[in-house]
Amino acid sequence: IVHKLADDHAGWTFPYWTYPNNQFKLIYKDNMYEFYENKNTFSHSFLVGKYRVIKDQKQILKTIFSNDFDSRQEIVLEEVPGINKTEGDVGDAKITNYQPNNVEISVDAKSKALLFLADSYYPGWIAKVDGKDTSIYRADYAFRAVVVPKGKHNVEFIYSPLSFQLGLYSAILGLLGILILGFKN
Repeated sequence: IVHKLADDHAGWTFPYWTYPNNQFKLIYKDNMYEFYENKNTFSHSFLVGKYRVIKDQKQILKTIFSNDFDSRQEIVLEEVPGINKTEGDVGDAKITNYQPNNVEISVDAKSKALLFLADSYYPGWIAKVDGKDTSIYRADYAFRAVVVPKGKHNVEFIYSPLSFQLGLYSAILGLLGILILGFKN
């Protein structure tokens, strides 16, 4: 968090000073700015075994912002993923490659679980577990999750929207048409 000293405790600044247990650690300060690190964050991707299925948009938001919801241990899905719920540590996930159109994650699951990725859920993304297509679930209203089996696996998210593919094919056909017309004249 970047905090301009001249704006100290103004209504439009992020109220880091109201958070308990020194959640924000001062990491740099000069005459104009302070920089704080949030020590209470969680991984960009992680495995989870506990989930709730809620279809109503307003109820999803109400649930994920409620005090009894632990977003490190549970996620909200809009459809049943077809796995049994499990409590506690279900394994580890580590992002091995992160590009704008491709995310690769190495997973070591202790049981069948859900891999949560804190990237936007958006049409055009496909997911593969060990090279095989799998369903992407909308998780916590705006993010992605996939089912992973027990064991070590490689999960890949690839952005490949149909609109881009159609545009590419149309461009190729247009170029071929121009070339054909150019040779006829």
